[in-house]
Amino acid sequence: MAFAVFFIAIIFLQAFYWLFANAAEPIIIGLPFGMFMVSFLIVVELVGLLVMDKVLFSNEKEDD
Repeated sequence: MAFAVFFIAIIFLQAFYWLFANAAEPIIIGLPFGMFMVSFLIVVELVGLLVMDKVLFSNEKEDD
């Protein structure tokens, strides 16, 4: 349930990021704030998917 809420929040932020990231300033890591926010949310979603994969499928046996 926690993963579902996390991913719903990320998708919501990605859909409405323009509400809080519609400016070219400030510059973060050489990117305008809007582009940084989109990139940051994609990375957060990727990390969340990796954690979810590790947690949910940690009990399965690996084939060698």
